[in-house]
Amino acid sequence: IGYLREHADEWNIDSEKIVTCGFSAGGHLAASYGNFWSRSFIAETLGVLQEEVVAVGDGLNDYEMISYAGLGVAMGNAHPKIKKIAKYITATNDEDGIADVIYELILTSKE
Repeated sequence: IGYLREHADEWNIDSEKIVTCGFSAGGHLAASYGNFWSRSFIAETLGVLQEEVVAVGDGLNDYEMISYAGLGVAMGNAHPKIKKIAKYITATNDEDGIADVIYELILTSKE
């Protein structure tokens, strides 16, 4: 992330829209970030305020990440404990809930 931000102007990247994202077997790096978001050094290193973090999850392994995030989102098929702590519940994985979150809450949000 730091490397991308360092070269953002050169590569025409909006440095405010760089994230770590992972799914299933390819999500190990993102999962590691998810487990450590509640530790301030990650957010401080990335220059991200807690209230700027959006975390989406469905399993108990996502508990800390969703608890920490300024906007914690549970998938519609999430574990009941995840739904209980989430500030927002989206559609299920099969119903493209993550796409809904990105579109409705991030891309079209009012500043």
